[in-house]
Amino acid sequence: CFDRARVSAAGKGGVRGSRLPPRLATVLYNLLDRTIRSRMAAATLWLTRMSAADKIGQMTQLDISMVLADGCPLRIDDAKLRRQLRVHRLGSLLNSPFSGTDPRCGSSGWNASEWRATVEHVQAAAADEGLPPLIYGIDSVHGASYCRGATLLPQQLGLAASFDESLAAASGWITGKDSRAAATPWMFAPILGVATHPLWPRVYETFGEDPLLVARMGAAVVEGMQRRGGEGEIPARAAACMKHFVGYSAPRNGHDREGAWLSRRELEQTYLPPFQAAVDAGVQSAMESYQEVNGEPVVGSAALLQGLLRERLGFEGLLVTDWHEVGNLHDFHRAASSPEEAVLLAIGGSSSLDMSMVPTDESFSVLMGRLHARGAIDEARLDVSALRVLRLKEWLGLLPPPPAVRPAPWSHSEATVRLVESVGSASDAALAHEAARATVTLLKNAPPCAGPPQQQPLPPLSPEPAPPPSSPGGSNGTGEAEGGAAVGVEECDAYLGEGGGGCGWTERWRCPPTDPGQGDVAADDGTTGFACCCGARMAAWRTSRGVGGDGTVDDERPPLLLPLRPSGEGGSVGRVLVTGPAADSLGRLSGGWTAHWQGTLADDEIRGSRPGAATPTLLEALRAVDGWEVDHLPGCSLPGTAFAVRSSCAQTNSSAELIAAAAAADVVVACLGEDPHTEKPGDLDDLSLDAGQLDLVRVLASAGKPIALVLVTGRPRLLHGVEALPQVKRERRARGVWDEIFDRERRRGAAAGQRGPPVLPAGPARRRRARRRAAWPLRAVRPASNLVANRRLLSPLPALAPHPTQRWPVRCERRLVTRPRRGRRHAVTQQCDGSRNCGVAWPFGHGLSYSRLQHGPLP
Repeated sequence: CFDRARVSAAGKGGVRGSRLPPRLATVLYNLLDRTIRSRMAAATLWLTRMSAADKIGQMTQLDISMVLADGCPLRIDDAKLRRQLRVHRLGSLLNSPFSGTDPRCGSSGWNASEWRATVEHVQAAAADEGLPPLIYGIDSVHGASYCRGATLLPQQLGLAASFDESLAAASGWITGKDSRAAATPWMFAPILGVATHPLWPRVYETFGEDPLLVARMGAAVVEGMQRRGGEGEIPARAAACMKHFVGYSAPRNGHDREGAWLSRRELEQTYLPPFQAAVDAGVQSAMESYQEVNGEPVVGSAALLQGLLRERLGFEGLLVTDWHEVGNLHDFHRAASSPEEAVLLAIGGSSSLDMSMVPTDESFSVLMGRLHARGAIDEARLDVSALRVLRLKEWLGLLPPPPAVRPAPWSHSEATVRLVESVGSASDAALAHEAARATVTLLKNAPPCAGPPQQQPLPPLSPEPAPPPSSPGGSNGTGEAEGGAAVGVEECDAYLGEGGGGCGWTERWRCPPTDPGQGDVAADDGTTGFACCCGARMAAWRTSRGVGGDGTVDDERPPLLLPLRPSGEGGSVGRVLVTGPAADSLGRLSGGWTAHWQGTLADDEIRGSRPGAATPTLLEALRAVDGWEVDHLPGCSLPGTAFAVRSSCAQTNSSAELIAAAAAADVVVACLGEDPHTEKPGDLDDLSLDAGQLDLVRVLASAGKPIALVLVTGRPRLLHGVEALPQVKRERRARGVWDEIFDRERRRGAAAGQRGPPVLPAGPARRRRARRRAAWPLRAVRPASNLVANRRLLSPLPALAPHPTQRWPVRCERRLVTRPRRGRRHAVTQQCDGSRNCGVAWPFGHGLSYSRLQHGPLP
């Protein structure tokens, strides 16, 4: 009851209805006021001191380019900075000065100390203007990738292939720690879109296509990122930002920013669960998405941002727009007739957006001031958003109680010094190494094909009655031998390889009658040889039916191609031909958001960002393996420039030269892929990998040598049958991060059984145990993807369960959804090529291993 108005009244004759003398009432009020304020949060105290202009400033985020000086060296321009602070009362900055496509002033980025010095300069200027500290946001999507020297981690899709939540949380922790060390504690990650369109250029930034997997991995990353740092570290925490809310990953035609058409059921069952999981994990901020959902721009949708996000999901944190989205209501979406109406629609209409990523002009704060002055946006609306911004700053440990004071230099805090020194540590590199190994999925592994098997045919069996008509038939489909005599045996063509693909040769074998799927039936005398299952047209190497007393069965199958073993260590590989545009490129192995927005194709930028750490390419790592003679022919070359993702690989070696080199090698390692990309520059109209790379594999296959095919892609690409060539064994790698990975493998010596994995990393077995041929792990690294069998779509899309009837739209404006023949309806069940159904080559859950499974009695 002792508010200021009543105390004022008390000074004029006492509080009405009160028996307290005016002087005593004033004393009591002052005591109560100090008690309440001492217990009030710093954010609330700051809000009570702010004018409307201050609150609008807290809702404004500008790109760092707005306060940088021209020319070199890169530095803050004090005049520009003071103007933004003094006139527009700026509350937030974002981005890296190096986010463009090229280095600036001879550098590809600031290290943690340089970032610290820059941000401290900004914070000191803000304190001089009586403002609270600014919050700095940045895209740390696979490690603190804009901080030179920080550890790069796998892209999200690669991380999802591990199906390991603890690994995701550890990756989030490193990202948050390094971001805090650089004084950029607000991370625009994780991406929680469910990747349901393979053309979308940001597939690799997601955790895949299954809502549950995306939810679990996303929540783990959020928890890791936001884990509190050590005592005395500044900032104390880092804040995750779940994005992009909502439906951004479901563009109608696969192009970035294209609108999505989603039923309410599809929206809630497929696209909302990851965001709900992040909210439940305590995520502190969110970012809305660029596109429209059912014709309505998300940035101006009260139904999505207020009703769904705030009320349905219970999100209470800060909500920021994506790049220039308030302005896009007028410029792109055409939903507002003027920039002023766009601001009113976004802020006045939704009552949910808290901050506008403007980012390169002063229009937002000017228009907001104008709308507030005429009463279109009231003070209460400003209070709601400004308080959310201030609370996030306080949660991060950035916001002291008012009044503003200059922060102490970070070098004065021993804890913060240790934090900065931890960036790029050996323990971080070890975690990145472990995570990268877990991202690889082995799709096919078969014995090298050098000709028909040398085993003798099975001896003839005694005649038996012919199989019933329903049984699988022989080569003529009747179950009769040649000449029509039913002798109780079947004849079929034996094919060695997946699905009868074989090695390009056939041989007639006499096989006992067998049910479909049984290809290891022994002869009466127990001899071993090559047997076939005629009905399924599948072949398998016979195993001895002799069972030892310990229950083991001797395996007599020939050795598989992978892992590659040097000839001096029991293997057959002495000479390797390495080819393909991804073989000698760190940039293609790292992907987008590495040093620059679109990634980099200049390997020196990646190596230079990690001084003292050897970061070899795939080719260089292969050459470091003892006992191998490695030849390299590029085969073809991609343009090597940014924004050229649609370009074809131009031939650099003649066919005769490639065939001769392949013929001289024991094995060919062909590394295919695409240039790093993200967002609009990565748009494609066709999933087909360019003809230059496909022709390269066909030429190599004509030499008759086994081929290990390594795919370095950020989304599914059609291979048009090259992976089905008899010589090809496939290993699919989700685009990952290679910081000291191969170097560390080489220094560890790569013991027997580990020679192959460093350069053709281990298949789907989770963590290192499987790669060491130890006991089968509790959980294997599961797939990786939905793959089209007819046109062989290889994709890094992790999911939880097999869906053999899933199909992808390759060229379509609207999704053509069909019901699967069996199994539940799934969000990605679609028609392919407009009308023809295409099966998947490898369903969810598919993934091979180098492990051997041993059975034993239960205790």
